[in-house]
Amino acid sequence: MAQSISNDKRESATTGPERTKRRSSDKAHRRDLWPLDTSKANGHTRRTGLSQKPIAAMASKASKVDIKLDPIWEDLDWAIGQMLIMGWDGTEVTPQIRTLIEEHHLGSILLTAKNLKSAHQTAKLVQELQTIAHKANHPQPLLIAVDQENGGVNSLFDEDYVCQFPSAMGIAATGRAELAYEVNKATASAVGACGVNMMLGPVLDVLSNARYQPLGVRATGDDPQEVSQYGIAAMNGIRDAGLACCGKHFPSYGNLDFLGSSLDIPMITQTLEELSLSAILLS
Repeated sequence: MAQSISNDKRESATTGPERTKRRSSDKAHRRDLWPLDTSKANGHTRRTGLSQKPIAAMASKASKVDIKLDPIWEDLDWAIGQMLIMGWDGTEVTPQIRTLIEEHHLGSILLTAKNLKSAHQTAKLVQELQTIAHKANHPQPLLIAVDQENGGVNSLFDEDYVCQFPSAMGIAATGRAELAYEVNKATASAVGACGVNMMLGPVLDVLSNARYQPLGVRATGDDPQEVSQYGIAAMNGIRDAGLACCGKHFPSYGNLDFLGSSLDIPMITQTLEELSLSAILLS
């Protein structure tokens, strides 16, 4: 913070040509970060609101960057399979899932409460899935993901081996972000012992509309700063237990309006500016 204030003071003290030069440099940097408009005119790709740039010039610049990709991404079939995650109903591996892993190179599996009966059964199921992938010459193990948020959303229940903790809002009510770290580390360690290597969480939605949305106590609260603080602590706990994680949801469950009933298509009625102001702060 002190560094930021110091930088602001130095910039405000800069005047004349030097300040103009810096502003021009900043504008050029921001321009490179703006998204491309994929529409074409006379063989050019253009940026919205900016002058057009030849594709050839951009390609020439990109060709100078030496990027070494994993060999798997050089095979389109393998690359597509590794980008997909799928699940199924039932506690045993189905022929369809086996075929997806063996012939279509499916790289990730989502396990839900429909698949899992106990810790022992989960470990056995995951072992079977990984064995199928290994025999099919997958270059790395499958990603095995579960929803294990604690509170009311858990894929795996086992009173003997998997401890159930309060929801994200319950943890936040203690006022101790370090508790979010410990709880998520313990949860990740428990499911990790069953072979799971990815948790779909934590919930990072800012609860700005508590009336018409499906989150409830799954969310930390309505303060973006607090959601960020507890979310980072939770992710650090999952990471330190050796698992991957994936914050959710996008674009958000925290500000949905169900126009009429919960069966309708959910709508986000906020403007882009309002969404920006209510966004979580992970920086």
